[in-house]
Amino acid sequence: MTPSTKLPRKDVSNDKILIGLEDAVQHALQQIQRGHYQLTQIEENHDTIIIRRATAAFLAKNEKLQRIATELIDNIQTLRTAGAEDSALIEQYLIEVELLHDLHFAVARTYVGFIHRYFETRIVRLCPMAA
Repeated sequence: MTPSTKLPRKDVSNDKILIGLEDAVQHALQQIQRGHYQLTQIEENHDTIIIRRATAAFLAKNEKLQRIATELIDNIQTLRTAGAEDSALIEQYLIEVELLHDLHFAVARTYVGFIHRYFETRIVRLCPMAA
C-alpha cells in the first residue's frame, strides 16, 4: 500500500473523506470533459479524414473515462447518503480514485500532443475594437 492510499487521521470524519474524494473525481471529470470538448472540435472542424479518424479513436477512450468517473461519483454519493462507516470501503474508493487519475494520465498523454497540434482556438470579440 502506498502512503497516499492510507486513510487520514482518525479525527477526520468519513463524510469529510468522501467529500474530498468526490471533489477529486469532479476535478478529474472536468479535465476529461475539457479534453473531450477539444477533441470534438477537432473532429467537427478538420477537413482531413485521417485526423478525424484519429480523433474518433481518442474520443472513444475519453468517453470511457467519463463513464468511469461518473460511476465513481455516483458510488461515492450513494455511500455518503447511506452514512456508511465502513473504512474498508472508503479505502477501496481511495484506491479507485488513484486508479482513475492514473488512467486519465495514461490516456491523456496519448492525445495531448495531438490536441496541441490540431486544436484551433477561436477568439470571439464581444465588442467592436476602437479605431
